[in-house]
Amino acid sequence: MADTVVVDPGPIPACMVTNPPLVSYAWLRTSGDLRVDREATLATQPVTVSGHGARRGRDRLPDGRTRVVLVVVDRQVIVVAVSSRPDLALQIIDSASVV
Repeated sequence: MADTVVVDPGPIPACMVTNPPLVSYAWLRTSGDLRVDREATLATQPVTVSGHGARRGRDRLPDGRTRVVLVVVDRQVIVVAVSSRPDLALQIIDSASVV
């Protein structure tokens, strides 16, 4: 996973990068309401994570990268992995655990 990074530089004034490189990233966040959360609704396949009921799903973003979403329901936690390599996005999600 050496090519996986977490990036959120925010706005960069006078940046001349017209075609920024596509990067792989993972995002962990909570949700106030899983029923209406756009990413959480992608996760429809039942799975178990460290004994917790969860759901997993995926889609393809407009730029061609794969997005895989994991929702740990009782914790209201969402893990999102995005990569141009679907296998890498799945590997990131499959490595998630609840501690």
